[in-house]
Order: sequence, then structure tokens, then C-alpha cells
Amino acid sequence: MQYHGSSHHVIYQTSEFDSALELTWFLFLSEIDITKNNLVSHPLDHKHELQWYPDLRFILSNPYQIEVFAEIKPLKKEHFNQELTLSKYRYKNSVTCILGASNIDYQFLNNSDGLTELLDKNVKTNTEIWEICSSKALEFARQFGSAKGFDEPKFTFGKYKGYSKKEIRLKDPNYYKWYQDEFE
Repeated sequence: MQYHGSSHHVIYQTSEFDSALELTWFLFLSEIDITKNNLVSHPLDHKHELQWYPDLRFILSNPYQIEVFAEIKPLKKEHFNQELTLSKYRYKNSVTCILGASNIDYQFLNNSDGLTELLDKNVKTNTEIWEICSSKALEFARQFGSAKGFDEPKFTFGKYKGYSKKEIRLKDPNYYKWYQDEFE
């Protein structure tokens, strides 16, 4: 595990991850083999016209090959529509999936029934594999990482320069919301 500034906290087999949760999803999706060996982490080369950088990208076949851009948020499912600006994740005919803190915590933003069924069939039924992958990711982070790698980065601009997101969220919720809408 290596740390490179505030962008990437974990490097595992040449893929870059912001957290152990992202690494867990990467290991899990690789293990259940529904991604047809097209799973990529932090693919900065395929941001396209998106307003965000995907955490993961993978291909699903149902029966056509569909490219899925995934963002990983440690949110409960009921928070997806309340806390995320859905239009931010749209790009032409792209499919976006929000992956949460467990293998049963995810949602396709375009409500594609076929893809949802495919994930339900493969993802929700493999809790044991999820637990193994989660354990491996956390152990990897503990063994090869430093605590510094998981410190929340500080703002480098504006009136809250030097503050973390958590500090700003508590101190000035309106500023924090503006920051989320504009930059995340």
C-alpha cells in the first residue's frame, strides 16, 4: 500500500483506491466474476464528459455489453436519492451504479431492471465472499498502509483552508453542501 497525496490511499496490483471499501468492492466483483475481466479502478483515462471521476468501471453483459461507471459511497440505501445529485452521474447512455458499504447496498441510477436483476443474482447472494474480501482489504490496509494514508485531506483553498471536510460539515453545513455540489 502506498499513499500519494490526497487522491489515492491504496495501490493494489497497479490499481488505485481511495479506501479499503473501494478495494473490497474491487476484490469482490473480481471474485464473483460477473465483470468479464474488465474491472478497472480509478480509470482517469475514461472520465469522458462526466462531471466526476468513477471509482470503478466494469462491463456487464445483459445480453449486450454495458459499461458501468461506479461510485462507492458508504451510505445506506435510503440515502442515495436524498444526498446525491443524480444528474451529476449522467453521461449520454452511460450506466451509473452507486456501491455502498455492503454487498446488498447498491443501486443503478437509471433503474435498469435487467442489470439490477443481474447484480441481485450475483451480488446479494454472495455475502460469504463479501466478508472474505472485506477482511482481506482491511488487513491489506492495516499491514501495508500508514494511518496518514487514511487521514482526511485538508482543504487547500477558500475560507476554510486547512480544515477537513468533516470539520467544515460541522462548522458550516451550507459551505459544505456548496463544495459537494461543485466539486464532488
